[in-house]
Amino acid sequence: MAEGLDWIELVVKAAKLLGLNPVRVRWRLRAWRDRVLAGKGRAGMEGRALTRGIKLCPNCRSLNSADSRNCARCGHRLHSLPVELILRLLRRLGVGIYAETFIALCCLVAYVIGAIAAGGAPNLIGADTRELVALGGNFPPLVLAGEWWRLWTAVFLHAGLVHLAFNLYALLLIAPPAREYYGSNRFLLVYTISGIAASAGSLFWNLHTGANAVSIGASGAIAGIIGLMMVRGQKDGTPAGVELRNGMVRWMAYVVIFGFFIGADNAAHIAGFAAGALCALALPRTLRPRYPRAERAWGTLALLLAAAAVAGIGWLMASMPVMPPAAGF
Repeated sequence: MAEGLDWIELVVKAAKLLGLNPVRVRWRLRAWRDRVLAGKGRAGMEGRALTRGIKLCPNCRSLNSADSRNCARCGHRLHSLPVELILRLLRRLGVGIYAETFIALCCLVAYVIGAIAAGGAPNLIGADTRELVALGGNFPPLVLAGEWWRLWTAVFLHAGLVHLAFNLYALLLIAPPAREYYGSNRFLLVYTISGIAASAGSLFWNLHTGANAVSIGASGAIAGIIGLMMVRGQKDGTPAGVELRNGMVRWMAYVVIFGFFIGADNAAHIAGFAAGALCALALPRTLRPRYPRAERAWGTLALLLAAAAVAGIGWLMASMPVMPPAAGF
């Protein structure tokens, strides 16, 4: 513990010299250290549970007997022992297999495909608009011509490495509490609905303004998770719930204000946020799923749709003609 405090204080001093808030930096570093230690503790507990023939529910973290198929507490489907062993070994290596991990991986693969389409050189900021359209971007004339699948493939495309990094940072920060509260299946369903709603909102705004801008990125779907958790905090009514609600309101304010200054697609952000909030009003507050088979089916469908979107982007890249250097679009 002392060694941890030493390196933290060293970083804090360096941050102070750079003009950063030392109190905030210290708090963030300690919180990160505590999360790492907690993760190690959970990994050890999972390993011990496995050797004792006990299954750990991936949804609510409660212990179940080795012959259980569903969690006695929340009703979530339990993994078989061989599958659980593989997942826990990965977690002990620091690789979490969660819904948001899969989404982030899909975004990364789509970005790599875009980089290959651009000649193998990753873009830090910005991308060729023609390539984004060719890879499945949300381009109003083509969507209205019948290519409605672009409302979904556009969610996994990003204009550059900075754009991707910002969205993945927000996703991996906001998604875990949403998944832990609602479960992976509901989380994936809300993410999918919010992403499509965000693209639809962007499309309608472009039609209203007469613009033919290309809309891409996961930020609209992430805004849906923000809306989901904001309403969840409001419905909770406890001091912790109020704090959660206020935190999500601040997150959304940052997204909209920052998006205004950089010219981002705030129509997509607001539409995704509204979709997530509406989903929170419709979803039950109970931890135990009312219709576990239906929820698993919807969650599986969301995973398949994400995989299909990335596969479709790859197919579009493979069939994309060689483009001359951009001179305007």
